[in-house]
Amino acid sequence: INSHENRIFVNLEKKVFKSKLLFDSRLEIKEVQKKDLLQHFYGAEVVFEKKILNRDEIILMDILKHKNLFHFMYILPFSEKKMLIETTYFSTKVLSLKEYKKDIKDYMYKNFGEIKFKIKFFESGVIPMFKINQSKIKNYIRIGVSGNWNKLSTGYSLQNSFTYARQIVDCILVGKYPSIKENYIYNFLDQTLCKFIKNNPQKTAFFFKRFFKNN
Repeated sequence: INSHENRIFVNLEKKVFKSKLLFDSRLEIKEVQKKDLLQHFYGAEVVFEKKILNRDEIILMDILKHKNLFHFMYILPFSEKKMLIETTYFSTKVLSLKEYKKDIKDYMYKNFGEIKFKIKFFESGVIPMFKINQSKIKNYIRIGVSGNWNKLSTGYSLQNSFTYARQIVDCILVGKYPSIKENYIYNFLDQTLCKFIKNNPQKTAFFFKRFFKNN
């Protein structure tokens, strides 16, 4: 990918594409392999054989003890029989698939005992809780997690995506170069929290308990 005379070029093996603007949502593996804070998770959609769930109640952060790692489970019920259960970590290192599956197996046994269930599908992911370096190539704009659209302290990106996409489109409609207005106060607070979690994983559970209680 390179630019020349207000055009951006994408060079493939047999073709070259050119445009006035290029939006790129790709995130390279090497960009999240640095020793910085990551949110990594593994979840399963579970269907029980009988109605046992309260569909109006979620478990947002069931914080579990884990040496030098901040670890919690959450449950999102879709009905009285179906739910999403997810094991989530904030740490600098991703775990093995075996460890994630053990988390879910142990939690299911502890909380639901011998109740029979089926697992419909699994999902997994890794979200950087730090800023991704942006390219200085002209007319090349990174979007999504690749463009730092996710909120660093939570990993959520949906609300920022609504806001930033609208800002980009509004610029294009009036002939301006696309730009995004970030909230620097929120960014500072997010980065402060992430730094605290990274450096003090053993104190993070206490922080979140006080945070929820006081709010």
